[in-house]
Amino acid sequence: MEEVVAPIRETGAQTLSIICSCLHDQPQCSSLISILLHLLKHNGTWEIRHGALLTLKYTFNILKEIPNEMQIPCVQAVRQCLRDESDDVVSTAAATLLPLVTQYESVVLDCAPGLIGELISLLDSMDDLNSAASSIMNLLAKLLAANSAEKFKLSFAQVLPKIFPFCRHHTLPFRLAAIQTVMKIIEASQSKLNMCTSEELSVLEHTFRLLFERSILESDDKILTSIEQTWNILCQSNSIVRQCTFSSYQRWICLSVHPARVPINSTLLLNDEKTPQTTTILNNDDKRYLSSSTINNHQYLAMGFTVCHQDAPLEQDRTVIKCRRLAARLLGQLFIHYDQQQSNSVLNYITSLNYRSAVQRMVAGMITSEWGKNMIDFSINTNILQEHFHKALNETLYFDEIAPSFTKLKRDFTSFMYECARQRLCNPQSIESIALHSVDDIIELCDKVHSNIDSHIQLNGQKQNIRDEAQRIQNESETLALRNQD
Repeated sequence: MEEVVAPIRETGAQTLSIICSCLHDQPQCSSLISILLHLLKHNGTWEIRHGALLTLKYTFNILKEIPNEMQIPCVQAVRQCLRDESDDVVSTAAATLLPLVTQYESVVLDCAPGLIGELISLLDSMDDLNSAASSIMNLLAKLLAANSAEKFKLSFAQVLPKIFPFCRHHTLPFRLAAIQTVMKIIEASQSKLNMCTSEELSVLEHTFRLLFERSILESDDKILTSIEQTWNILCQSNSIVRQCTFSSYQRWICLSVHPARVPINSTLLLNDEKTPQTTTILNNDDKRYLSSSTINNHQYLAMGFTVCHQDAPLEQDRTVIKCRRLAARLLGQLFIHYDQQQSNSVLNYITSLNYRSAVQRMVAGMITSEWGKNMIDFSINTNILQEHFHKALNETLYFDEIAPSFTKLKRDFTSFMYECARQRLCNPQSIESIALHSVDDIIELCDKVHSNIDSHIQLNGQKQNIRDEAQRIQNESETLALRNQD
């Protein structure tokens, strides 16, 4: 029933807000707002309070200026609704305060002291199924962006773990709101990042890992942009980067080169590990983090828990490449802060990657390129890595990504040629060197099979299938080769 009533309530609220905007500069405008504020105090059904809040939300967005005498009462009345027992009322109350913070920042901050702390307390009592969490986080992010003295009193080590569970929510707007809130908390705490306790460093390490994992699981541009912005803020402190990320960089490179259509190994992901024992804060958070996991714990690159789109392979391929590029930028931004010993360790690891894999070779090049763009210390010895790249560019091989397909193709082609020879449709001597044939040779030999094969329906079908598969492998091989040369 609510699915039917809710749109009607929304429409009614929008209509009333338009009427209110037409009454601006007249006493009737203040009277209408007063009536709505009175309805917020209704102790009966929650729908009445919800409808009044919806009308106020649209009114505040439409009105260029709220009557002066109504500004403080509006803020106070709407704030009271944040404690409502209905999630819908709480969610709408937070959304209603957003335009007030935008237009009347000083008024909201003056007459609503402790609002940031109240929102954080609300988040702590919510799970990731609460519909109000997204609006609460949006409002929190807005307040943290405002010039509020209260935000400078925040302890990010206590606040961030309350946001972490929502960063992997099943709904995109929740994840976006959570990532943006993390970014605002980090911005508000920027002056404290150079003087961190062990507890705070533990939370920051958790934050780095969470951000990187979301960067390779997400595909939404807004989320990816917010992740990169947050990462860059964290990377402004050399000491934090060195202490919080060095133990994880190998894991992150492994995630960056992970095959797109293979489920990610759960041991590489933060939410599938055992709960850390370092701090009570992270203990509690990780329990919520784990409990928020879906039944299907298989996650894919750039897809999260969504099964790979077999019907749109090109779109999926573009999305995966976008995530790999972002991962390379994040790692490149990280490595410029490492000392010489740490940098040499990274170079050795990149050199040890499997360069027969097109993906690993490509990502190694991406990371090195991003690292080199911002490199300050040029005393690092990169000769070994340069030799590997030169060798990779000059060698010709079938990449590991297509090797299984090519092996199967040769097996099918051999069987096909033996059958053609038995039917006297090809020269038996051409079969002897099949093991040495390239994809080009297979396509050429398929075209040279006697034209009488057209009368053999089954054999002709096999020929066409083999030729199509050979053409697909050839195209994929050329694409992978071009990507590795960029």
